[in-house]
Amino acid sequence: MLDPFDTRLKSLENQVSLRIKEGVIRKRAYKQLFEWTIKYRELNLRTVSANKTNFPIDRLQNLDTMFEVWILFEFLDFLRNKGAVIDSSSFRKDKGFSIVFDGIEFRLFYEKEGGYLGWASNAFPDFTIEVNGHLKVVMDAKNWLQQKDEAVYKMLGYLDNLDCELGVLFFSNGKKLARSGIIKPTTPLKNHLNQCLINVVTPFSNLPDNIEVKQRSLESLFDQIIEYIK
Repeated sequence: MLDPFDTRLKSLENQVSLRIKEGVIRKRAYKQLFEWTIKYRELNLRTVSANKTNFPIDRLQNLDTMFEVWILFEFLDFLRNKGAVIDSSSFRKDKGFSIVFDGIEFRLFYEKEGGYLGWASNAFPDFTIEVNGHLKVVMDAKNWLQQKDEAVYKMLGYLDNLDCELGVLFFSNGKKLARSGIIKPTTPLKNHLNQCLINVVTPFSNLPDNIEVKQRSLESLFDQIIEYIK
């Protein structure tokens, strides 16, 4: 388990900073993710843990993983602002948060310990939501700049393999994303009558327009999640 204030993380940050200055890392999205880890390390950890120095982030080794962590913090912060009560006391044990919103109790997991046993193979989604131990929502975060089809196919595989109905993909941009927002079959499926995929574009930017896009996306996502878990 790697603590966010671990010296190894600081060493990693120094290496990334040097590579940015030397021009080895040139993509803007990666530079923004790196800047975020510095700016929000303490601020956003307070969202999920009263004792921020003891909040572990497992396998925080690269900038794509940092995007996953950013999504986690943004989503938890969004839930908190909606009035949800978030308990992070069990995170060290099973990497899950206990959440209560409007009388609805559910658990949000980040890379759940042990993953899930599907009917065809084991699965290890980035995030999942369970109600009374039953899987309700599968979510993945992809900091991909270009083609998104592979991520969509993988999510559809999760839904079938885990017999789940709601799948969510978080993308840092909408480039080459065939469809965004809520996607449902145009005709009912025989085996998954209520299956739904949501492609959520969450730009990593402080520009007002991008913040508004992210907020609208999270609002729409939140409404759908509540519908599927209540």
